[in-house]
Amino acid sequence: MPDLNGSEPPNAAITALESMLVTRRERVRQLREELAGIEPELKRYEKALALLKDERPAPTPGRKPQRAQGQHTRVGAERLAAIKEVVLRLAAESDEFRQIDVRAHLDITSGVTAIAFERLRQEGWLRFARQQGPNKYYRLTTEGLRELEAAKA
Repeated sequence: MPDLNGSEPPNAAITALESMLVTRRERVRQLREELAGIEPELKRYEKALALLKDERPAPTPGRKPQRAQGQHTRVGAERLAAIKEVVLRLAAESDEFRQIDVRAHLDITSGVTAIAFERLRQEGWLRFARQQGPNKYYRLTTEGLRELEAAKA
């Protein structure tokens, strides 16, 4: 019941606000439920429409697409030659060397070094010598040694 100023006592206002909150929360829950059912449907429609229009569908956020198996980053001929040169210098100093030793002489990433070493290994120029903990040691093959001897002469 309102007082002489026309305002309701605090308990009635609290009750009215609590009732309104309950009603609004229920409505929010219903809308979220409805939205959860509509969103996947909307995405399917958008993809179907993009295919019909010969458009590429927009990528969905999340994981980055991975490269197909066997498709690697390329190491250019100049960079490979620079890596070979450093390997020859290291091989002249020591029988075994690591990828990190090559990286100390060049400004390249470990990924590029790994790809280059794998390529040199497949070409028969390097071979895996041993592994000590996380370190892999490499040696020149006979072909690589011939090139080293030719470079010395």
